[in-house]
Amino acid sequence: MRRFGTVLLSGVIVMGASSSLRAATLFTAPLPGGGAGVYCQAVNVSTAPRDVTLEIRDAVGMTVNTVTCAALDVAHGCTIAVPGAGTPPRSCRVDVVGSKKTVRASIVRLTADSVPAVALPAE
Repeated sequence: MRRFGTVLLSGVIVMGASSSLRAATLFTAPLPGGGAGVYCQAVNVSTAPRDVTLEIRDAVGMTVNTVTCAALDVAHGCTIAVPGAGTPPRSCRVDVVGSKKTVRASIVRLTADSVPAVALPAE
């Protein structure tokens, strides 16, 4: 019985250690095209560096542009853009190693003179 407890405790320790390796995915709603284009951004709000991957997707979910910010420092951001007036709707996918609570992300549409017009949060 004592050996079973030791094995069980070992399994719990391993499971606890591996939980920090989980990945989370956040998505934005699609923004209509127009203006000077869109950009997706994420900020690391955790207490440790995080790997963050951003994808801008078209109306049918195909990847238009992607970037990975490896070991993104605390309070630092990662940004990716797709220029172009009259582009179809775009959305953003954000993958982070860790909990969804470790990043804040959004997609922003720019006006023709590159002023942010609309922003939607990733959830």
